[in-house]
Amino acid sequence: MKKILLVFFLMVSVATAYIPLNNQIPSDAEEFLKEDSIKNEDLAIHKIDSMFKGSRSGKIVSVLYHNFNPKYELLTSAQKSKIDKNNELYQLYIFKPEHLTNWAKPLEMLCVDIRMENSQRGREWGDPLNGGGFYGIWQSGWALGCAKRISGDKYICYMVIPYMVGYIRQSDSFLYEFKPTIREALNTAYDFYTKNEQSDFINFLGPNHLDKFMSFVQPHIDVNNYTIEVVENVKSDFEYANPGVFEGTNYMYNGYIRVYIGMAYHTTFQLKYNKEFVSWDKGNYIEQHEEKLKERIISIECVLSLFLLLFVIHHIVKRRRDRKTILDKLIKASNPKRFMKQYNQETIEIANRIYSSAKECEIEDKEAIEKLCVEAETRLNVCFVSNNEKKELLKMCNPKRFLKPYDAEKVTRANEIYGRIKQGRLSYSDYIKLKSEVDKLYNNKTEELQVL
Repeated sequence: MKKILLVFFLMVSVATAYIPLNNQIPSDAEEFLKEDSIKNEDLAIHKIDSMFKGSRSGKIVSVLYHNFNPKYELLTSAQKSKIDKNNELYQLYIFKPEHLTNWAKPLEMLCVDIRMENSQRGREWGDPLNGGGFYGIWQSGWALGCAKRISGDKYICYMVIPYMVGYIRQSDSFLYEFKPTIREALNTAYDFYTKNEQSDFINFLGPNHLDKFMSFVQPHIDVNNYTIEVVENVKSDFEYANPGVFEGTNYMYNGYIRVYIGMAYHTTFQLKYNKEFVSWDKGNYIEQHEEKLKERIISIECVLSLFLLLFVIHHIVKRRRDRKTILDKLIKASNPKRFMKQYNQETIEIANRIYSSAKECEIEDKEAIEKLCVEAETRLNVCFVSNNEKKELLKMCNPKRFLKPYDAEKVTRANEIYGRIKQGRLSYSDYIKLKSEVDKLYNNKTEELQVL
């Protein structure tokens, strides 16, 4: 019975524990996502590090295209005076492209066009385009692509293009006959910026940098909830009337020309933590762990239920067995069928006689029953005292039961009974006598031993 109560208590405890454990899951989800966020942020930044691997000072420069047909427009004297305040130039041309597409993502679209054109030309996707007559941004003549690290989780991409070409005043008028065309001026500037050791870009140029630049413009970093996104996109329409279009304005010059360059399509990329995905991950985490918890609770409850069922069955069987009277046990033990397997005529005759007498015996005739039990034990080698009954008797006459309060006489009597029981197998007759003596120890005030 104690085992049944213990298992039932465990079942209730497990079922009760489900509520606080289930309520703890959202907090566990928050903690898990926090730790996961730190780990994934480090992984994402490491991926950015790998993108800049081999670059000097966290910067790469690549040629996007060169030797394209230019499209520049001569500025009026009033327009030129705003730039050439010292009147060092006698002509100044500004980049004026035709059909310039107002791209939403100009750098990305430029990279797509370069790949498509290379594909049509049968060249590698990562090769800069050399020569062409396209409209739009290509009419700057040439362009460089730059990617620069700003911080651990942020970098910028932009184009460097020539956007003005000026002709320097000459001391003799015949020298104007040797002035280069705008295309020649642009090519001279291109050679300076990509080949001359005095160029600001020479140390950052590389043969495979166009592929790298494209990977910066179209990043594929996605570490769980971290992605690279555009956080700022500055468009350029190349109109001189809009100041601040070009940042970091510089120019290259020789005795005849001055070619101005500047940054265009300045785009900032930054590592972003997508909270929408985090919310989904949290819900998914909670759902999965709640399901796992339910499965575990159900599994434990099923196991405990099985144990409970087994203990209940065992208890029922034991109770039914204990309810059997000594007469029932005698009739069952002396049934001749039990001795037919190893046939012995004399044994069968004895069993048959005891069985017949037991069937005719009344339950109240204890003396006759006892005699038949003694004969069955002696002649048929059967036992009517089970181990459980013997253990129960030993438990009741254990001398320790009479130490508190101490009773010297009962301790002595209990010790004698205990020793006799421990000696070995008990006959039914001995059991009846010893049980009677144990009953006397309790003066009939404690629970009465069940009579077999």
